[in-house]
Parts: sequence; structure tokens; C-alpha cells
Amino acid sequence: MTQLIETEAFVTVVEVGSFVAAGERLGISSSYASKLVARLEDRLGVRLLHRTTRKLTLTEVGKVYREVCVEALGLISQVADDVLALQAAPRGSLRVTLPTQLGLRWLSSWVADFALANPQLTLDVVYLDRAVDLIGEGFDVALRGGVLPDSGLVARRVATASRLVVGSPAYLARAGAPTTPEQLAEHACLLYSNNTNPAKWTMSAGEERRTIDVAGPMRANNGEALVRAAVRGAGLAYLPEFHVAEAIARGDLVTVLDGWTTHVPIHVLYPSGRHLPLKVRAFVDGVAAHLADPPWRRAMGDQPPPSSE
Repeated sequence: MTQLIETEAFVTVVEVGSFVAAGERLGISSSYASKLVARLEDRLGVRLLHRTTRKLTLTEVGKVYREVCVEALGLISQVADDVLALQAAPRGSLRVTLPTQLGLRWLSSWVADFALANPQLTLDVVYLDRAVDLIGEGFDVALRGGVLPDSGLVARRVATASRLVVGSPAYLARAGAPTTPEQLAEHACLLYSNNTNPAKWTMSAGEERRTIDVAGPMRANNGEALVRAAVRGAGLAYLPEFHVAEAIARGDLVTVLDGWTTHVPIHVLYPSGRHLPLKVRAFVDGVAAHLADPPWRRAMGDQPPPSSE
């Protein structure tokens, strides 16, 4: 870096013809400009300039060195311009992983629009319900719901979804609707096997918190499968809004135990680093804007989420 500054000072001095003018162009004093050129000469072990009280002239070796320096500084400037051009629009490849149901139903159309808006970017979107190793598996960005373990990744919360207890009108007509969390133990419950404890449903209402042991005829590792089972009347499900919003809007499912819930934070994750690539920043900011007004809540007619506070 020091030699580059000295070289720039040397080329500028030759171009403008004096240390005073060079200092003004570079924003430094004339004495410092002279010092930089002298240090460069000392570093190279040659004299580059003849100095007189009237003018500065290049030595023979100075002429050769100046030509090389002008070319080198031009290349550096061009590279800087190229880098800035690369940052003008997202480009390259971007590998993203999204939760299956949340991603397919509520983000896949937005992802397509994002791709159309960024034609120089190639998206590789992988829908998974497991937590991937971003670095080890070569992902740039991940969207995850739930409490995050310590990972060293940057995590930006972009939305929150509430878990709702839902059942079909037919099931509730047959089995009755629970009025307290404890009554869930008497019902057929549909269990989400990706949860750490599928047979324990934890929920809160204000300061009250309950954890209920539940059981039922079915468990599955896919929320959509449980929604379909609940619609068919197989039992009650306890799932985030983004799984059940459309079934509630159609009247296929209704909520019970309103006010009892837990909140599912939704984060976008990416590797930490001093310089965040433009393609990653564009995707992260876009997802955050898309989920700022959660589309699943709009699907339910802008119903406010149940409060657990």
C-alpha cells in the first residue's frame, strides 16, 4: 500500500509538473509529495527525477518507470471500476434453502419474481425441513423457523408466526372443542415429528404457560400432511399459521383454545463477513420486505395473531 501511494505521487508530480500542484491534486502538502517521491527513489535505489529550482525532469530510468506505473495505475483503476460494475446489480449464482411448506406456499412466487428482477443472477433453491450446514453444504442463505442454535451465522428475524390449535368442524362436532389446554390430553392429536418433543404441546396465554402430553392416531414430518389429516377429521393439529391459514380461510379448519399459543420466529441466515455480497443482501432485504406483512395472515383476512403475552 505504501509503495502504491508513493507511485501515485510520482506519476502525479510528473503529470502536473511540480510538487505544489501534485500536493493540491492529491490533497497533501507539497513537502509530503516530495517526501513520497524521495522514499520511492530510495526504495528502488535509483533517481527518477532531476530537480532544479525551475522545473522537474525525468531521468532515463524515470521515463521507463513512469510508463510502467501509468499502465499499472490504469489497470488498478479499471479493476476498481469493474468491481463497482459488478456491484451495480446482483449477479452470479445464489444457493438458497427454504422450509418446504413455508417456502413453496408463501415464498415460491416471490422467488420467481426476484429471479425475473435480477436476470444476471442464477438461483439454486433447495426446499428442506432440516437445518442445513450453510458453509459445509455450500449455501449462501437459509430461511428457518423456530429457535436457532448458536451457529456463528448472522440471523435476521424477518417474521413471526403463531402456532394455532385447529380442527375440522366435523371433528369438533364429534369430539367437542377443548376449552382448556389440559383437555387436549383427551383428544386425538396429530403430531409433527420434526419437533423435538412431538407429544408435548407447550402454549402460553399471558403469564400462564402449559405443557400438555398429547397422543393421537398419526404423526408426520410434514405440516401439509397434518393439515390434510385434520381437514379429514382425524384430530386436532397444533401448527404455525403459515401451515393452516388457507384451510382456516376456506372454513375447512377452525381454531380452538384461542389466546393459547407459542410464537415461531422466522429468521434469514447467512455467513458472517465484513463485506456482504450484493446478491445476498438483495435476497435478504427482499425476503424481509415480503414477510414484513405476513401473507399467511392476509390470507386469513388480516386476523391478528393470538397473543401469548
